[in-house]
Amino acid sequence: TLQFDPDGVVASRQLGIAAEGSWDRFVGGARELWTSRSDREELVRRVRGHVAEVHSIESVAARWSDLIDNLQRS
Repeated sequence: TLQFDPDGVVASRQLGIAAEGSWDRFVGGARELWTSRSDREELVRRVRGHVAEVHSIESVAARWSDLIDNLQRS
């Protein structure tokens, strides 16, 4: 990502390249991803794990359930 890394997730969880607005870092990151394209098992594992943890039906449903429970208690 060139500029947008919500809550620093891409950088902190090593889900890709977070260039923080630097065009040179962005291009360097793209080059790094391209040259390592045949050896991405670890990156794939991290990205899939993040998606499952944050975006899966179970994860989203649990957050909605928690929100509704909290609103009912208010």
